[in-house]
Amino acid sequence: MKPEDFTQLIHNRTEHFNIREFYAGNSEGSPKTEKIKNIMAIECTAGAQGSWFVSLSTRSGSCFSVYKEYGPTGIIKCKWVTFRNGGAVVGIRYIFDDNGKLQSAEDEEEGFHFTPHQVLEVCFDHKIDLLSDDTCIERYRDRHLKEFYYIIHFKGTYQDKSGTFLMILNGSNGVLERIILQHPGRPRELVYEKEKQS
Repeated sequence: MKPEDFTQLIHNRTEHFNIREFYAGNSEGSPKTEKIKNIMAIECTAGAQGSWFVSLSTRSGSCFSVYKEYGPTGIIKCKWVTFRNGGAVVGIRYIFDDNGKLQSAEDEEEGFHFTPHQVLEVCFDHKIDLLSDDTCIERYRDRHLKEFYYIIHFKGTYQDKSGTFLMILNGSNGVLERIILQHPGRPRELVYEKEKQS
């Protein structure tokens, strides 16, 4: 499975949310999901009295989702790409003013020299099911200490243990730092840790 190019999933142009279509047959503004054949699922939600609108779209078989937030008139406020299942933002985070004019484009890759696609390759190598609802890839950054990490939550097997794991990768070079097994109602168990250099 070759991951798609997440940089091509969004652009920096103004967009509008179709408010009329959202409320058609949905006068209370309840969240709704539209499935477009087997191609994509788009989840839409709204704030009280239409104070904001959000769409989250995920292509079938994709490791990424596109998040878009709109103001009360349906003009785009911000948009970005995330790892699927509510994971970390990747690529560029676009922010717009009230008229839909681009205000800023923040590079979420800054400091992460190990790319999102390389992280997906590590997941493939460890047989992590990237399309499972139990898999989520987050990121942690401490710009002051210049530390950057990927944190992969997944269910599966590592060595002879099965369960829910956290895999921590160095965001600068991709080195596997730790794997932690999470036991419900019990302390976490460290099942792998990179050897410390002397």
